[in-house]
Amino acid sequence: MNISLNLPKILKNELYDLLRVRYRKTYDEAKQEGVNQNIFIFRESIDVIQLYDQWLLNIKNDEVMSKRRFEKMDFKSRENFLKNVGSLQYTSGLLPEWHGLEIPAFRKFVQYLGETEVQGGLEQKTNVVINFNQIFQKKKFCVNSSGDFSSIPREHLAQVYFEISEHLKPKIKTDEMVKETFALPDEEESYFQYFNDMLDRNGQIYIMCLDIKLFALSHNGSDSYTDLFKVLKDKIDAIRQLIDEIENLQSYLLKLEPMQEAGLNLHCILMFNCKHSNFSEDGVIAQLDKKMKNKAGLSAESYTMKNWNNHLRTYHNSAAVGLIKKGNRPSRFNCWYWVYSYFFSVDQVISLNIDGYDRNEYMLKALSNQSLMPQEALLQKDIKKQITFDELLALSKLNKNYDCQHLPQITQNYLDKVKLMDLPCVLFPVSHKDKIPRNSLLYLIELFCETLKTVPPKLFNIVATSAIANKNCSPKFYSDSLTRLGRIWSGLFKHLNGVDFPFFQIGASDFESQNRTDFSNFISSKEGELLSLNDQPISPETIQKYEEILRSFKAILHVNNYNRQLKELDKSFETLSEYADYLLERDVLVHRLHLKFGRLHGGNFSKKEQSAIVTEFLRVGRSTQPLRWLRGYILRWDEKVFEIGKEKALYADLTLIFNYDSKLQSVDIYGSLYSFLEKFINLRNEKYRNSEDSSHSGSLAFIKAEFAYLLEHHAILNSVIELSSRPLKIETTDKMIRAAFKEKYLPYICYKSLFHPIQGWVRNEKRLTPGQKPKTQQELS
Repeated sequence: MNISLNLPKILKNELYDLLRVRYRKTYDEAKQEGVNQNIFIFRESIDVIQLYDQWLLNIKNDEVMSKRRFEKMDFKSRENFLKNVGSLQYTSGLLPEWHGLEIPAFRKFVQYLGETEVQGGLEQKTNVVINFNQIFQKKKFCVNSSGDFSSIPREHLAQVYFEISEHLKPKIKTDEMVKETFALPDEEESYFQYFNDMLDRNGQIYIMCLDIKLFALSHNGSDSYTDLFKVLKDKIDAIRQLIDEIENLQSYLLKLEPMQEAGLNLHCILMFNCKHSNFSEDGVIAQLDKKMKNKAGLSAESYTMKNWNNHLRTYHNSAAVGLIKKGNRPSRFNCWYWVYSYFFSVDQVISLNIDGYDRNEYMLKALSNQSLMPQEALLQKDIKKQITFDELLALSKLNKNYDCQHLPQITQNYLDKVKLMDLPCVLFPVSHKDKIPRNSLLYLIELFCETLKTVPPKLFNIVATSAIANKNCSPKFYSDSLTRLGRIWSGLFKHLNGVDFPFFQIGASDFESQNRTDFSNFISSKEGELLSLNDQPISPETIQKYEEILRSFKAILHVNNYNRQLKELDKSFETLSEYADYLLERDVLVHRLHLKFGRLHGGNFSKKEQSAIVTEFLRVGRSTQPLRWLRGYILRWDEKVFEIGKEKALYADLTLIFNYDSKLQSVDIYGSLYSFLEKFINLRNEKYRNSEDSSHSGSLAFIKAEFAYLLEHHAILNSVIELSSRPLKIETTDKMIRAAFKEKYLPYICYKSLFHPIQGWVRNEKRLTPGQKPKTQQELS
């Protein structure tokens, strides 16, 4: 490694090696020890992140294999390539679907593939791993267990690999964030200057790295790093205060990191003003440990503290930590490379993206007279200035709930349905239904539009705005003066400012409404003006400009066009609820399938054709396993994109409810259904091919083509804990799961039509069809 006085950046592969040490336990080790349920990030998790990061880089550098080159390969080269593609497969258990875990490489795939693949609303404070897994489960790269790897042909994976690479290529080529080296943040440049200045001034400094692992003993199991942070915040603040009190401390850097277990790791880099060579790392740790127990109230089982210096000395460079002298250039280089460059770069691989955690607030503090702030910022620090709209936005709470009690009942009913379609990415139990926040981007857009239709476009309750001219009113004054519309707008605009791709995230869910369309057009045309006003001080002139913009939006908002459809769906829901009461009179097993039929040699079938095939499939299957146990079904027609680059296609969203029989314990229902469907289609296609005049009898005779099919197995409803399994068993005594099915899934599947229109659909044609309750309730054996 060349020694250079220029700022060194850690290589990607060496940072990944460090992460494998920090997340050292493997999945097999955890399983053997019986602790795999308590471990969330494994060493293999880092392997997966690196492989997908490298895939992006290969696309950027035109180093991905093309389909044409693959077809011309010799046997050995082909096998090696298939082996490499197979290494991209992973089990879903390796990646924790925790809200607030940020993996930038995964976000790139979600960003560029998610427009057509991700089902369900997305937000920037989102569970990026859930959406990543959704995409790659569909592509067969993500599987439930390692035993499933061999069931997926490697040639199929290669074809998907080619499709994804081609689709991403034009987008990755222009993405400046995808590159071979880590980006250089401003904070790193500033601290590098500070690091050198301290060495030049003092002649030597002492560097000590600690990892304080904080366990959430009272964690509520919500799979959310935001909730973990709330539980641990007081302890973290207490530890920061104790670190502040350490003698001879020149400065420190702190970073909260996800750790293998349920908890947070506080990674600390301490810089000491060391005028002599006598320094005891163990002494510092012992004193800090004692104070953490006595003053911070931390119990021995609630945390561990480790000296990271020991690892860096043993495995990387003995001179990278400890005493760093001004004239020792190799030591200075290695210290920055292994200690500081890791600190400033690791967020580009894995980090936390959680509410309430200000990375800059926790990261940096200088205790010396020399500040880390730029000189020009110091000169302006004490200058009092008028508050801007942007500063006012900072006061609004991102997690604030916004109710709709001020709106007409029909509008409240409509917004309740919006919430159903926009459940958070974090799994919520039904028992928390009253605590589910009403503050998502999609909900705020709808609430803002509906509120603006009923009130004047005023942001503040200030009788005479001229009274605030030339006055430096406090942030609290403006915050307290906001109208209800102003508060909703503040929450909404703060959401928009904090999201990289807000309308991609809404569009990814296929959610469509007139309000969403109107608002999207409004933001597209007025974004520049709004951002410009956002940076200006609040004054009578800027308030007037702001309200004029909102007044122009109010003028183009469409009147409510959902009243009639909502009433029709209310009637359908009554019928569906009655049918569900019958279905749940017995213990049942529920499977949700997406089933699409098309022409074998290209082309899609119409709803009439697909409906006839589904009906015949269910009728014929009644006499065979497993459909002979079928108690009932719910059939809904919808459309989505099944292949990258292709148009949306119509499909049957089929919920099958089976009588739970003891014999079902040994039956793979989905596998049996798939086998029966395959035989059903093959038999029909064979009869069609063997017909002399290409005609045949039966209910499918009017379809003059061979059939192709696609079957997908889905969770009942991913965003609700009780409904997130596949299949789902519902016992008559299980009140929680029964309530979840009736209160969340049934209205979701019924009212989805309100926000998911199908192009060309005949208005009076039903999209939702429940099965028929038998006149005599004799159960099938």
